[in-house]
Amino acid sequence: MTAASAGDQADSLRLIVQIVYSLTLTAVGDMPADSAAAAVAGHKFEDEAADIAYTTLVDRGIQPPTPARRLLYLPTLSGLHQQFDLVVTNGLRYYVVKLKRRSHAEIEQVYAFVAKLLDYALAARIHRTDMSFTGLFVSSSPSLNDNIRALGS
Repeated sequence: MTAASAGDQADSLRLIVQIVYSLTLTAVGDMPADSAAAAVAGHKFEDEAADIAYTTLVDRGIQPPTPARRLLYLPTLSGLHQQFDLVVTNGLRYYVVKLKRRSHAEIEQVYAFVAKLLDYALAARIHRTDMSFTGLFVSSSPSLNDNIRALGS
């Protein structure tokens, strides 16, 4: 975030979460039954929600380091660069948002997201860049599988 004060930055992060959450709630309930159509609808939602969140932040004077749904070109342990739906910075802290529009959420989706964040975080530690990463995984799923519930307990 390039907002001037820490209060502005906290308000901006709160705004990101509110925007993404409200867009996700809007998507719940109209998931197509056909899996191919559902996949297309999911990608469309993720594109639109990320673009709206990005545009809203820019309109409020916050310039994320990358446009919505772009590769994050920072060092990684694997040498690979990952695409995230939205990335916002607060100094050396990166807030990374992943959107999923699904009829159900699987623990593997969360593990894959965390693995990508760890790829960046471990490289930051090795290179002593002092960067840190916080992930926000947002799903439209009305229910979570039992393994995700166990993760939170």
